[in-house]
Parts: sequence; C-alpha cells; structure tokens
Amino acid sequence: MTTDTMHLTRKQINILEVILKGADNGDFIDLDEMMERLSYTASKQSIQLSVRILARRGLIDRKGTELRRGRNRAVLALTPQALKRFDSGTGEFDIILEGFEEFEDVDDVDDLITDDLD
Repeated sequence: MTTDTMHLTRKQINILEVILKGADNGDFIDLDEMMERLSYTASKQSIQLSVRILARRGLIDRKGTELRRGRNRAVLALTPQALKRFDSGTGEFDIILEGFEEFEDVDDVDDLITDDLD
C-alpha cells in the first residue's frame, strides 16, 4: 500500500471495487457490466464522468475494446497505482472517504468534484 493520501467519494470507491472484481469470466469489465454491479443507481453519463475522473487521477485504465454482447465495448482495469492502494488483508482500499453530507439531495456527488478536471 502507498502512504500518500487520496480522497474519494463512497461512489468512486464502489467503482474501484467493482472493477477490481472484474467481469463474471474473470476478465476486464465493461461499463454496462459495471453499472449492473454497483451498489447504487446512476445514469450512464454520470458513471462515465466518474470513470473519467478516476482515470485522470491515475486509478483506472481503459484497456481498449472487446466484442461483447454483439458490440465493441470499452473495457476497464485498475492501474498499478490503484492496486497499490488495495489491502488484500482487509479487502479495502487505502483511501480516505470524503464526506458530502451537505449534498445529500444530489444524485451523484461525483459530478460536484471538479478539482481534477483542470
């Protein structure tokens, strides 16, 4: 695990956890498969934004496209940086969970995070 601090939302951590588990066949996961496994519901566009933010932070890699369910689909994997933050002993990521209690009515808090988009 790494010692530098990273702050993510509960939803971003859930995305990392789902990607870590991968697809049913043990391969990389695509966006639609990921959306089915998340612990929350959100629009595809919202999940795409969260994936872009996590990719910019160096935690997710796009591994090209694969033919799945009759269409070419982009597949995702965790980066070595993200894997360094995963503690297999506890089954958790070494990441500080950001609190956004003041935004409880917002559907997707990840939309509010803009510091990594500059």
